[in-house]
Amino acid sequence: MPVKGMGSGQDMWVNLPLDQTLPFMVSFGAAMQIRVLFPEGNEPPWTRSLNGGAKALDAFDACRKGLNPAAATQPFSPGAMPGQAPTSGAQPLIQSRA
Repeated sequence: MPVKGMGSGQDMWVNLPLDQTLPFMVSFGAAMQIRVLFPEGNEPPWTRSLNGGAKALDAFDACRKGLNPAAATQPFSPGAMPGQAPTSGAQPLIQSRA
């Protein structure tokens, strides 16, 4: 499934419309290798194995599902207007793990 990507320096990325993400992920998970071509430059193609890619996609999808709650949530009191500071003085709690 060919897609057009972009890049800058050491970074490369692709933007996919939402309706193309599932077919791309299915294709990526079933593929044995990935090939990156540079039609506008003189870089030779990059070909790499995707052995283990399906397991990585499964882990990514499990993480994605965990971040997407089944029901809408509300981080502040219902009386706060969008863009307005919460009236209760509540602040979001940010935690990190080392």
